[in-house]
Amino acid sequence: MTIAKAIATNRESLRHQTREDHNRAESTWTKSGRFDSRQDYNAWLTALYHVHSALGVAAAQTLGASWLIDKEQSRCRALERDLGTCGSEKTPEKTGTRSWAWGVQYALNGSALGASLLLKSGAIDDSWPRNYLTEMQAFAKSGALKQFFSSLDRTPVDIEEAGHGARSVFGALADNKPYEETAGHGGRVCQQELRTPL
Repeated sequence: MTIAKAIATNRESLRHQTREDHNRAESTWTKSGRFDSRQDYNAWLTALYHVHSALGVAAAQTLGASWLIDKEQSRCRALERDLGTCGSEKTPEKTGTRSWAWGVQYALNGSALGASLLLKSGAIDDSWPRNYLTEMQAFAKSGALKQFFSSLDRTPVDIEEAGHGARSVFGALADNKPYEETAGHGGRVCQQELRTPL
């Protein structure tokens, strides 16, 4: 008797297709599940801010989902509060297809699970701001993340194109840790300019 394996859901397919990209993005920022310093944490929040404002908003607009647009804008505001900045959002990137947009949103919304883990793990010092992480955790706990994944799995998408969208998020995060160099006066110089691959 031959037993056929069930066809994977879109979510399972994307998880399998982008696992290495996700792991690379994660290991860029944390070591043993922790940030090396508050400076690294702030740089990570800055990279997330650029990804949400440039890719997340564009993807939500491509999908025409007002609730996703509202979520992305709310996440940007939470990151602004954490970073102590205001109104410096990047212009949304040129968008890809609807399938690409689903992939971007898969990566960004799926990070709500990681936010919950970071908050529970003690990886974030108690004195560090956590508006963004708390908002993402609330999104996961509210059932909205489950609804998003259910919608993704019901939607016909070009899985390769969706994978490209997810990898654009993971790639932007992995490739945008600021480099540091020693300044002449013994201080450290930190530069960060987001590159968002489409």
